[in-house]
Amino acid sequence: MILVTTHDGGQDNIMTISWTVVMDFTPVFAITTGKWNYSYVALRKRRECVTAIPSVDLLDNVMGVGAFIVDGRRPDRRKMLASKLPAGGRG
Repeated sequence: MILVTTHDGGQDNIMTISWTVVMDFTPVFAITTGKWNYSYVALRKRRECVTAIPSVDLLDNVMGVGAFIVDGRRPDRRKMLASKLPAGGRG
């Protein structure tokens, strides 16, 4: 999940995006949004945004009510990612 912040000159906005793709070896990637979304309108108007990737520790705070549910259960992301975390972050 990535946080995308936009500003249209009058209003700030933060949007969560769960699907992105790296386009090249340069720092270019794609995000999904559309005309129905305030962030899309602000991006088209200002042609700028800030992206942030929350750490595993912040993920639950960022997700809030919109938690991932898989087949009726809420997965333990820390357990799922434990082998990828540095030794100090496994507790």
